[in-house]
Amino acid sequence: MTNFYTGGGAVISSQLVGTTNFFLEVAKGTVLGHKSVQKFGRNEEIDTGTDPEDIWTYGGLYTYNDTPSIQYISSSNALDIGMEITVQGLDENYNEQSVIVLLNGQAQTQIGTGELFVRVFRAFTSGPIAFAGNVLIYDDTVASVTLGVPSPSTSVKAEIRAADQQTYMALYTVPAGKTAYFMQHSSDIIKANSSAQNSLLDIRIREFGSVFRSRQLDGLTTNGSSAFDFVFTLPERIPEKSDIRMQVRTVTTNDMGVSSTFVLMLIDN
Repeated sequence: MTNFYTGGGAVISSQLVGTTNFFLEVAKGTVLGHKSVQKFGRNEEIDTGTDPEDIWTYGGLYTYNDTPSIQYISSSNALDIGMEITVQGLDENYNEQSVIVLLNGQAQTQIGTGELFVRVFRAFTSGPIAFAGNVLIYDDTVASVTLGVPSPSTSVKAEIRAADQQTYMALYTVPAGKTAYFMQHSSDIIKANSSAQNSLLDIRIREFGSVFRSRQLDGLTTNGSSAFDFVFTLPERIPEKSDIRMQVRTVTTNDMGVSSTFVLMLIDN
């Protein structure tokens, strides 16, 4: 593999400029210190009485736990035994971490052998067998698990639905030692309604040690479906350990469904 650019500077080598597609080379792994991240999520039912909600399939507002903890997993289907799930997130030092776990039906099962997670932002079926239930990942604030469903709901950190075999959560935290550049995002209303419907999408970012701030508001208006696409001419710089959440601030009708995707470029500090 040829490494065109080693990073760490503001000038890209002449070998790369004008002769190759830079973003393709990043995707191929030939540009050292650079990596692309695509996050996508959906929330299929937001009501006027429940907004704001984050864009993830579990619904409601995502609860951040800044205390590193062991994570657990279970399925709502007792027959989901032995399916391989890969869980990705950040360890106690905010470094990227990936752990494989086997489902044990509705039983609360520890992820890993003691690895701590401060964030979980992606999980997916990585083995040859699909599961049939609804799989939830949750931290050690869990008080009880009934038929595979943890309580309280605030302990849930990720959901994988059987139809997807993959999390749909438009949430991300920048790893330690990396700087993220917000390249583009797109959002759309995914649940049609007989009357015109509107939603206000909020890109919220919390830099480490600070609070969530709104960085961009996008309006979606439709009587069937609507899409919004935005490419940053000058990508926004997001420092390490920052949390990014795509959130629906308001909706004008019940049973609103919204999906969102965003793309980041991660560059080594």
